[in-house]
Amino acid sequence: MEYRLGQICKFQSGGTPAKGNSEYFNGNIPWITTTALNGSEINDHDAVDWITEKAINESAAKIVPANSIMVGTRVGVGKVAINKVPMSTSQDIISLLDIAEDKWDKDYLCKLIQANYAFLNSQARGATIKGIKIDVLAALKVPEIPLEKQRKVSDVINKTRGIIDQRRKELERLDELIKARFVELFGYHADNNMTLEECCSNITGGGTPSMQHPEFYGGNIPFIKSGDVKGTQVTEGALWLTEEALNRGKTKLIPKGSIVVVVRSAALLHKFSIAVSANDLVINQDLKALTPSKDFLPEFLMWSIKSQEQILLGKVQTMLTSHIRIEDLLGLKVHKASMGEQIAFVDFLRQVDKSKVAVQKSLEETQKLFDSLMQEYFG
Repeated sequence: MEYRLGQICKFQSGGTPAKGNSEYFNGNIPWITTTALNGSEINDHDAVDWITEKAINESAAKIVPANSIMVGTRVGVGKVAINKVPMSTSQDIISLLDIAEDKWDKDYLCKLIQANYAFLNSQARGATIKGIKIDVLAALKVPEIPLEKQRKVSDVINKTRGIIDQRRKELERLDELIKARFVELFGYHADNNMTLEECCSNITGGGTPSMQHPEFYGGNIPFIKSGDVKGTQVTEGALWLTEEALNRGKTKLIPKGSIVVVVRSAALLHKFSIAVSANDLVINQDLKALTPSKDFLPEFLMWSIKSQEQILLGKVQTMLTSHIRIEDLLGLKVHKASMGEQIAFVDFLRQVDKSKVAVQKSLEETQKLFDSLMQEYFG
């Protein structure tokens, strides 16, 4: 037997008090948006703002009882959390109330909703901000299984997710090790510095061949967008170009060993992405490609930039799309290390990379296990 989600709970919508009314804010009621929905438990430390009883009484904002399930239905569709304290939410969140705790494990229900993340987002509608209606959420199928089994399922998934999180942290720590070693060797030299621009023999922008020309796509030339720059090396993206695109599409082939930098992306608000090209490729207009001069190894120059990512993130311009000004990037100071010093650092880098490969392989295998478990439990 199975239920629909709407049969086992009540739905409560949220609301945003008028920002212009000062009597609605600086109260003692935590108020959140979908940014707080972390897939686990949240409390008053996750509050985006604090509102007053007057706001509750006079606006669409409502109190959500502790231990309710919160689900993002706009600007974060499918995100979930369980609130451990009473709080209030924006209109982008629906709260699931009155769930029979002697029959349903709330952590299990959260995972069921997360398993339907792709489906929920496929049902999102809207001209500007897309969202789902409560009916879509209410229609989700909930298999009737014993409470104890629900808890075991949640426990297995939590342990698997914990391993995934641990592997990701290991990769982050290895990157921090590289950065710390770089700063130790090269980060404190006040003399013998050059600007990044002086370290490059060529600086190239990118572009996107017209989608109106299908003959430009489906070839064997990797086309790289900002989302494809994920590690410290980039090889390919989701799209491939043809020689015709190079000849007629106003794009340029970026040589192997270039440094690819994301200079325009909403992600720049919290993350800086840079990589060395492992092969010839083409980049779009959100990227810049830097070709190191003969005095610099690509890996050394990339880490010279990466070690200063906090400086660059602090200079991100937010007008229209978040971006880094080219003058801020090219004005970075780079220590002119000897070729011997650069080679020694790159040797260290490659030793660490061996560890990263092993951790990455374990991460990918655990992610496959996680995906298969979600499929097995929730279909």
